Amino acid sequence: MTAGVLAPLLAWLVALGLGLAARRGLLMDYEQWVVGKRALGGVFVFVLLAGELYTTFTLLGASGWAERYGAPAFYIIAYGTLAYVLGFWFLPPLWRYGRRHGLVSERDFFAHRYRSPSLGRLVAAVGLLAMFPYLVLQLRALGLVVSLTSSGAIGARTAIVLSGGAVVIYVTASGLRSSTWTALVKDVLLLGLVATLAVVLPLRLVGGVGPLFGTLLARDPHLFVLPAHGYTSGWFVTTVALSALGFFLWPHTFPAIFSARGEGALRRSTTVLPLYQLLLVAVFLLGFTARAVDPHLRRHDRALLTLVMQHTPSWTGALLGAAGVLTALVPSALLLLTMGSIVAGEFPSSGGGAPGGDVRRARIGVLVLTVLAVGVALRSLHGIVFLLLLGYSYVTQLFPAAVSGLRERPWFGTAGVTAGILTGVTVVSFALLAPRLWKEGISTVLPALHSWNVGFVALLLNIVVALVVGRLTGDARRLAPLAPEPS
Repeated sequence: MTAGVLAPLLAWLVALGLGLAARRGLLMDYEQWVVGKRALGGVFVFVLLAGELYTTFTLLGASGWAERYGAPAFYIIAYGTLAYVLGFWFLPPLWRYGRRHGLVSERDFFAHRYRSPSLGRLVAAVGLLAMFPYLVLQLRALGLVVSLTSSGAIGARTAIVLSGGAVVIYVTASGLRSSTWTALVKDVLLLGLVATLAVVLPLRLVGGVGPLFGTLLARDPHLFVLPAHGYTSGWFVTTVALSALGFFLWPHTFPAIFSARGEGALRRSTTVLPLYQLLLVAVFLLGFTARAVDPHLRRHDRALLTLVMQHTPSWTGALLGAAGVLTALVPSALLLLTMGSIVAGEFPSSGGGAPGGDVRRARIGVLVLTVLAVGVALRSLHGIVFLLLLGYSYVTQLFPAAVSGLRERPWFGTAGVTAGILTGVTVVSFALLAPRLWKEGISTVLPALHSWNVGFVALLLNIVVALVVGRLTGDARRLAPLAPEPS
């Protein structure tokens, strides 16, 4: 058995072992399974947030876009940097509200704050819409990693199926705690490997970072300039804004937020997490190196993997395969945990929603959702970045309602935020299902917005509708102010 085959298999076994060990000595009731009894310290909150946010998209999508497009890829660095600033102020009051009222999910927050179970169900549906393409992204990327690093010995389809089975086992066994130690191992392996490759490969293949950029600019002087068509400056700004505003609104980030021992852990995490942007710089350097080495072959999502497999020893590719497995399994587990808890919350057990019944139902939801995601991943033709941006287009429609809900007196009432969310989701879905009609319509009605990210356009319409409906109904005045903090 070659190293390229053995390393991914060992990574799967390590993840399973850590997941099963995480539940030792613990009673796996619903709160333990979903938010770890709100007892995780700063280190684990940090690695969980990083595990959710730095995934195979970072490893493959960012490097592929750097190789293929150049300047537009820098939106990935820009939006994360802005998001951490927002998170420093946004996450602590969210955690306080969740602790005070015993909340475990994003759906719980919206339903409780707006006194509307129906709004909670709408938020749950939007969360599922956003997370499903994100889950498919992880499974597709995992298949690609294992297939390439094993030199085809393990096929992409086989890797997707095996990874689906592995993630089901260790999510159902230990819930949120299954990902804590796995995320820590993943971060150490990924950071060390990518940082080393980003120094060694440019130096060995093109003479260093300076010669690398000199080579690229000599071949294409406009590579690092935003184009006049397609991914323009308008697209760049609106995509950065959309992604930054929705960064912490993914439903699977809420269990990690609510699991913190205190708000200080969240502030420390958002203070340190920007250091992870240095990982993106390293990933971009590898994507640019792949373009410099072979300027005519655009490998897209395969750029980094192909570069490593062709220009490093086989054991390096094997390590990258192991890191890729863990990088996909951690966010996949957190996504499925959240999606399963949504199912459990929306379809309570016949025994009155006891915690044990909720856990059983959530585990069944994890299994069903995994089967569906594996099926879609085996057939999906969309690129990694497209799938992530699609998820952001949906999840950021919750931003106006989230910010309004954390105010002492909300800007919008239940009717306003409901109408706004429905408007935003409808616009995104229409643009996805009828892209030609959307482009023709936006070019005719508002030509200045032609190149803007459709999710951001939908967000603007969302806010306008929420304001109009809120003003007409006046229901924001009927929402109770936030309860004061206990002394």
